[in-house]
Amino acid sequence: MITNKNIVLIGPMATGKTAIGKLLSKRFGKKFIDSDEEIIKRNGVSIDHIFQIEGEHGFRLREEKILLELIEEQNIILATGGGSILSKNFRKRCKQGDCLVVYLFSDLETLYQRTKYSRKRPILKGKNKKEVLKRIIAEREEHYNECADIRIDSSAQNIEQTIDSIEKNLNNEKA
Repeated sequence: MITNKNIVLIGPMATGKTAIGKLLSKRFGKKFIDSDEEIIKRNGVSIDHIFQIEGEHGFRLREEKILLELIEEQNIILATGGGSILSKNFRKRCKQGDCLVVYLFSDLETLYQRTKYSRKRPILKGKNKKEVLKRIIAEREEHYNECADIRIDSSAQNIEQTIDSIEKNLNNEKA
């Protein structure tokens, strides 16, 4: 039986949260929300633009506000940005028990291959992408694990296998 709880997808950039979330929502009959898309829609500008004008700190404040609103919706699958767990308030909210948090992770080389040509990730712009990814994972790993109910390696399987793994784990949660 699939959970009535909201499902929140967390993890570093390029682990497949959006793609997996869209397919999970169809499989489970839940509404899909991508927090990055919601940020763009509500602010009327790209995330890159917010980073350019307000820096990462300004973006994180906007992100936190929207995440705390989104997580209150019912019957959703919420794909979060990779840095969403930097918000102490969001981490606290995720652990309150009325949602299941799925931590999608991938090995460094897979993340690098998935992002090396990307121009849509402001945190990687103009930098050694592999080093930034390595640092991000090191800085955030503890927070991802702190929030996670389920951990899935999205680099070890294709998207359908990943979704099957999530479904199997959700069924084991008996939520």
